[in-house]
Amino acid sequence: MARLIQSQLKGVGIEVDPQGKSTQAWKAALKTGNYDMAIAGSVGGSSPYDLYRPFLSSKLTAPIGQQALSNYSRWSDPATDGYLSTFDQTEDATQLRNAVYGLEKVMVEQLPVIPLLGSANWSQTRTTKFTGWPSATDPYALPAPYQFPDNLLVITHLKRATG
Repeated sequence: MARLIQSQLKGVGIEVDPQGKSTQAWKAALKTGNYDMAIAGSVGGSSPYDLYRPFLSSKLTAPIGQQALSNYSRWSDPATDGYLSTFDQTEDATQLRNAVYGLEKVMVEQLPVIPLLGSANWSQTRTTKFTGWPSATDPYALPAPYQFPDNLLVITHLKRATG
């Protein structure tokens, strides 16, 4: 992916030199802001809030040199925080929609992070020992074990299989 991005950026006059790092060095650089450009992944969630909050909340960042929780781009914007706060605190459909529109506008116009691609959220379950997993007929949560906060919801739905 880094080489493809390098080629595409070169096409518009931007020179980059991708540098492979160990997972530990890459994660440390992300957390402390010690990088010029980085590729990282995200696990979404069951709502736009679950996708945008880790990337955009100023509560989840820190000054360069200090460890950020997840907002590694160090994005800090009162309007963005306002949209996230509205989404977190209301159930009003109009206010929720306006908050999401505001977050989308920030992403498109100010580019705090640039999404590169989407991928499937895979999981595999077996019902011989436990039942109650999310399914096509009962999609109450994303079932992948790394999917927070959905993984906690899944655990509360599991029941020991009988037989």
